[in-house]
Amino acid sequence: MKKVCWRNLVFVGFILFVPVVSLAAAGTISLSRAKAEYLKLLSEKHGGESFTGLVVIKKWPREEYKTQKDWENFIVFCDEKARTDSPDKYAYFCFEIGHMLEDQNYPHLAFQYYMQTENYAKDKNPRYIPYYNNLHHRLGIIYYKFRSYQLSKKEFLLVLKNKDVPTDVEINIMNSIALIYRNTDQPDKSRIYFEKALQLAEKYNDKGWTGVIMGNLGAYYYQKGNFERARQLMQLDYQISSETKQWESAMNALILLAEIDIRLNKPDNAIHKMKESERIMNSHYHSKNVNALLHKTWTLIYEAMNNYREAYHHQKMHLAYIDTLQKEENFEQFNNTQFQMAFQQKQSQIQLLKSKKKRVEQLFLFSGVVVCVIIIGLFLVIRQVVLRRKKEKEVLTLQNLRIEDELRNTEEQMRLVLTNLGEKNELVSQLQSEIDHFQSLSENISNDEKESM
Repeated sequence: MKKVCWRNLVFVGFILFVPVVSLAAAGTISLSRAKAEYLKLLSEKHGGESFTGLVVIKKWPREEYKTQKDWENFIVFCDEKARTDSPDKYAYFCFEIGHMLEDQNYPHLAFQYYMQTENYAKDKNPRYIPYYNNLHHRLGIIYYKFRSYQLSKKEFLLVLKNKDVPTDVEINIMNSIALIYRNTDQPDKSRIYFEKALQLAEKYNDKGWTGVIMGNLGAYYYQKGNFERARQLMQLDYQISSETKQWESAMNALILLAEIDIRLNKPDNAIHKMKESERIMNSHYHSKNVNALLHKTWTLIYEAMNNYREAYHHQKMHLAYIDTLQKEENFEQFNNTQFQMAFQQKQSQIQLLKSKKKRVEQLFLFSGVVVCVIIIGLFLVIRQVVLRRKKEKEVLTLQNLRIEDELRNTEEQMRLVLTNLGEKNELVSQLQSEIDHFQSLSENISNDEKESM
């Protein structure tokens, strides 16, 4: 039942979040070929079920499968096989699959695999789980994408409690916690974590992160009205982002610098920066957020120049982008909510099944204990009866032996008595013979005397 529930949950993730991509898969790898490769490697005993599954899944990316469904079914197939492996190996399998799915922009499905790993790791010592920090780091990022900010911060803080956290991970976590505080209207707390992250980035000479965090700090000071400090930071962000070719960050920095110029009554400088940002946008990929920010800043520039026609045009464009972004955000939030409800429902069902299973196991255990107690009781009673009977038999035997001894003694005494009686009878007979003889002599003497007279 547990396996079926998990498989259904996996397909919920695929159904909800992969409908568009499924049309793009048009490779040459079929499900049967992938399974055959898996079984071949497994038979060669290069590793167990979990390791073999990871090797084959990573061998062919999603695009090389004939259909999206083949790719999905093969992951489920490997998952079912890996479940027969040891718990630690299966947990690592889930972590690696989750990481792969997250990299391929399947955060919801990745989250399910991460949670499988987390369920294994939660009662273990982090020192014995090499991927512990990375697991909670990734979970924190996914919770952040789900806008579950408290859960995200909790995961990040779990990582920071441990030693030997990689520097780039620590910087990322500090920056993410700062963003959480910024998104929950706690700007002063966000500044503290931005500054901690910036110190680490500068200490280890990580230019990429240095530029990003300076941009975030610049936005903070801009919101606080400290335009000079914001300008200094955004200028550094633009320079570093250009050097490291983080072009979207460079675009945002230039546009915000232009907005600062407007606040400082420098419209010509603002226009120059806006044209430069448009030039970069024409050459490099950027998200809709950049377009929205661009039109917002053009609106401010044209308003400052009293060109309300152009200001109105850019305001309409800004609102159109904002409306599109809001719709996309609402749709994503709807999908997140739908996913979380489905996930929680499945988790509740699994927990309910586990509770029922536990109760049944407890009932069987209780019944077993009762049966054992009864058996032990019966054994003790029977043993007592047997011992009592044995003792009674021994007593009876002793009594019989005693009686036999008494009878033997009585018999010997009777024989002795009879012997004595025999001797006495002989003595009596002898005495009687002597008496008779004496009487006979007496009679003879009397007769002789009579004759003499």
